[in-house]
Amino acid sequence: RRVVARTLAQKHRSEIEEATAPQQLAMGSRSGVDLATLTARAALELDPDLVLISIDGVGAYDHISRKCMLDALNELPGAREMLPFLRIFYGQQSTFLVRGMGEDNCFEVFQGEGGEQGDALMPALFSLGLNRALKDACTALGDSETAFAFLDDVYLLVKRENARAMFDRFTQFIFDFTRVRTNLGKIRCWGCGEATAPVGIAELGPRVWRGNLPPEERGLIMLGSPIGTAEFVHTWCGHIAARHAGLLSQLCLISNVQCRWLLLKFCAEPTVNHILRNVPLNLCRPIAEWHDEAMWESLLALLNSCSAPVGEISWYVSSLPIRWGGLGLRSAVRLAPAIHWAAWADVFQNLHARFPTLAGKITDGLVHGTDAPCLQFVRDCVSWLHDRGFHCPAWVDLQNGTRPEPIGSEEDPAHFRHGWQFYATQQVYKQEYLSLLTQIPVQQQALLRSQSGVGAGDWLLAIPSSDIMSLNDNLFLLALRRRMFLPVPLATTLCLACGAANDQWGHHTLCCTRSGWLKRRANCIEHAWVQVLAEAGAAARHRPLLRDLAIPGVLDSDTRQLDVVAGGLPIFGGRTIVADATLRSVVTGAGDARVNAASIDGSTFPQARLDKAATYPELASENARHKFLVLACELGGRFSEECLDLIHRLVTLKAQRSGEADGRLIKLLYSRRWWCILSLAIQRAVASNLLGGDWAPLFCVVAPSDEKLLGSAVFPPAESRMR
Repeated sequence: RRVVARTLAQKHRSEIEEATAPQQLAMGSRSGVDLATLTARAALELDPDLVLISIDGVGAYDHISRKCMLDALNELPGAREMLPFLRIFYGQQSTFLVRGMGEDNCFEVFQGEGGEQGDALMPALFSLGLNRALKDACTALGDSETAFAFLDDVYLLVKRENARAMFDRFTQFIFDFTRVRTNLGKIRCWGCGEATAPVGIAELGPRVWRGNLPPEERGLIMLGSPIGTAEFVHTWCGHIAARHAGLLSQLCLISNVQCRWLLLKFCAEPTVNHILRNVPLNLCRPIAEWHDEAMWESLLALLNSCSAPVGEISWYVSSLPIRWGGLGLRSAVRLAPAIHWAAWADVFQNLHARFPTLAGKITDGLVHGTDAPCLQFVRDCVSWLHDRGFHCPAWVDLQNGTRPEPIGSEEDPAHFRHGWQFYATQQVYKQEYLSLLTQIPVQQQALLRSQSGVGAGDWLLAIPSSDIMSLNDNLFLLALRRRMFLPVPLATTLCLACGAANDQWGHHTLCCTRSGWLKRRANCIEHAWVQVLAEAGAAARHRPLLRDLAIPGVLDSDTRQLDVVAGGLPIFGGRTIVADATLRSVVTGAGDARVNAASIDGSTFPQARLDKAATYPELASENARHKFLVLACELGGRFSEECLDLIHRLVTLKAQRSGEADGRLIKLLYSRRWWCILSLAIQRAVASNLLGGDWAPLFCVVAPSDEKLLGSAVFPPAESRMR
């Protein structure tokens, strides 16, 4: 049922959106929440005589008339094909079994109206059922007044003198058409103008009108965002921070460090994004500052460290995107102007299409200036972004539907159509990244470049669904400290091989040629490539003898080994892949940056190709039987172009063999999985090298189950929902 319902909802989304427009913002409009809150705040500040009334129904989903929903659906020529399917569930009285406290205590609950909360079609059905009531009630609104809904949450922007009349009209129409009664305990009304309540509003309840309450209570919550005085917003920010702090306080109970990191990255860090999109920074600065401080403190708690104060390179690296060598814990304060402008840019076309009169006033304020603080902040955001090299489109262009140009679709199988926030914040990050490179020593410049690039930081996103996708706590913490440029714990103070002093960053340990670790750690990345090639369908072998490949000019006494040999793949013209994997360091054992490492990404790769060509001259030249690849990567995690090209070919091949009409999902699954495997292999090898002792790299050439494959990736939407 759920699969069919979701399919039908997606198929008829456009028709239902058109039928319920302009009042219903929840259908089809991906940024409906942003549109509602941004529009309401701007309208109230532009016209102090307007008030905002929030109306909520009593058990709206459970009580809405099924007849009104199905009648409205029957009027749509395309979507009405869903009626036979819906009549199975809503064409007669529904019966639910509820289990009581005892095992045998089970009783029936009957429902003749309403729908089910988990039904994928209920948002569309509810919107259609409410649509007629909203449209008929809106005929009495004045030119400067408007009304809209987000599912069952209805909002009125009306003149003070019309407030009670419009409230009565809308609540009556909603009840007449849908049989949903208004929840009188949840009614809220507020405006920027007079403190006295509009005529008739105070009679609805003692706390309905918010304008005459203490400053910290003068406002209301609209779809998860505060609208009111600065004191009200600051108080609300404090409450939200306390709730978020509860999640952070529970992270320390997670014993697995990798799982704890993933919860911090994917659950705790994004919580503030909705607030930044809908509330100007001058109002929500308390929670933005708290968020940044809390993320930093949680990260240090994960490392059990307090040695890296705010402002050091570790602090900056923690907030850089993962692809640029950071940890991806975004700074709310530093990105707030870009995020808030992007919210306006994403909704601007929709705003003009739905509410042209109000949109005209807002556009005039954005273009020519205004006393409305929220619009003035948006103008400041445009100037702020311009100073950082991001040129915001003109508002008239955004009104006409200008969207950012997609980038990276060929390189990244997980690419989707981003909204304006991605491009605006990427430019801010780019400026911070380039600025950081000019302020840190050359060896740190080289190291930062070394841990940047495609796939380099994917170990931070790996979901530990199997051993090959996991790092034990010691290795993960050590890899995390290296990425943040923090001192690492060493196994010994002196190198056991050459007697030289081991530095606190581990440079000598990772570069010592007499310890034997350079060859031992190479096993890990070699095995990872064997795993990837085997999953792609190749017959892969690890370290066969060169003389066994029947290569002309190779003697039977030759003892050289090859890292990886793979055949049976229709890439590179069907030739056998002969690959040598190598790990390169961008700094010397003394900690000095190698030539060009501080200024050129992947500066070690050309020399790696030359070294391997000298070692295997028989393989270096083009041959009709084999393809020689140097799969070079750096200790920080950066992969060479040959690695990127090979993964791209393998992912494309896997998608073609899947038989799927749209191979995007297969590309995403295997791209994320294989980059995680390779990235984890590098970090496992480097961290084990630093810790010393006995170790064995994971080697498990077994195809992943569907469950593990699906659990190894986070699926992005086809395009950004923030528009």
